[in-house]
Amino acid sequence: MPRLSVHMPAYNAESTIRLAIESVLRDIPADAELVVLDDVSTDGTAQVVASITDSRLRMINGTHEGVGRASQALLDSSDSEYIARMDSDDVWFRGRARRQLSAVLSGADAVFASAVLWRERRPLSFTAPTRISSRAFPFHLLLTNPVTHSTLFARRSAIEDAGGYRPFRTTEDYDLYLRLAEQGSALRRLAAQRISSLAVDDDKSAAARRDQFADFARRFRAAISTQSATERWVLNRKLARRAAWFHSHLENPSGT
Repeated sequence: MPRLSVHMPAYNAESTIRLAIESVLRDIPADAELVVLDDVSTDGTAQVVASITDSRLRMINGTHEGVGRASQALLDSSDSEYIARMDSDDVWFRGRARRQLSAVLSGADAVFASAVLWRERRPLSFTAPTRISSRAFPFHLLLTNPVTHSTLFARRSAIEDAGGYRPFRTTEDYDLYLRLAEQGSALRRLAAQRISSLAVDDDKSAAARRDQFADFARRFRAAISTQSATERWVLNRKLARRAAWFHSHLENPSGT
């Protein structure tokens, strides 16, 4: 049984997947594996994967029913103690496996890393890395998804205890994070009023949604009162930005 299993779903990734795979294999230890799920690609993705010779690499076939099902299939296909996520159009930085394993061994159930954005013929886009504590993370999730799925490194037991991935096509990662963080009572009390869901709730009038948002903001500020001064400042700034988005969306739902 490999100690670490890196999971990479892929669909029509012929042009990027070789670099993605090779970057992972350069960094993960000998007792790890990389599992690629080819999600019924119509290009040469499977052939590229098959051309790479490494005993730590294996490929399984998906059913093309969305990334949530693909993610769960990858989880079901392995039995490692730790799992990490990787996308087929990303590059795995050297040292990631060692650093993230060290963080998990220090007591974390799941950790994430910063991401560097790049586009063809454009300069790399760096953002200053910011640390989000485990105590503050649930509150960030109520406002936005602050992390990149392809940087996830976690204990398998934590993912499975949260129920694994559910078959959402576009929010399978955010859905998982909310369930992971729901172990904290503050999130459980507030999660039903996530801003993005409230903004598009056409079953309620705009006035009712404004009132509900005001109640959410009041309870949110009260809930973060035990956070550090720095974390309160960051969360309040993010809440203000989300409030501006929310009220703008109510006034102009189409964004025109």
